[in-house]
Formats: sequence, structure tokens, C-alpha cells
Amino acid sequence: MGVELHFETSDRKRNVTFLREIVRYKDEIERATGEKVVLQEDWGKVWSRLYVKKQGGQLTEELKAWAVEKMAIWYKLLRPKVGKLT
Repeated sequence: MGVELHFETSDRKRNVTFLREIVRYKDEIERATGEKVVLQEDWGKVWSRLYVKKQGGQLTEELKAWAVEKMAIWYKLLRPKVGKLT
């Protein structure tokens, strides 16, 4: 399971540009979440994404709580920054 932020416009260059803007905050995200952020400029045909991942075969209550906690941190940190992307 993971917590992800996707850039899914039809323009690959734009998606990569957005990802590179958000990557500036990678260290901040890693400090706040305690997780390693993975970047993927070429996800799918034209999309880009960044994510954190937790290994686990089954969707347990513990895994759900982990995902909610990490998503809340991502939302707080990245919402203002994503809102400024054009």
C-alpha cells in the first residue's frame, strides 16, 4: 500500500515539470513522514508521480491507519504547493 501524488495531464512535459517542482520538498516530506519518497517521472505513458510505500500483503487496520496518517501529512505539506502549480 502506498500514499501517492499523481500528475495526470495529457502533456508529459507538464507532468514532469510539476513533479520536479514538488521534488523540491522531498526532504521535508521524508522528515515529516519518516518514509522514503519514491519519484517516477515516467509512470504510465505520460504521467508522473511520487509516493511512499509500506509493505503488507493484507489491508489491516494498522495499514489503514498508516495510510491515513501519511496522507494527512502529505495534504498539509503539499496542498498549498500543488495549488500554485500552473
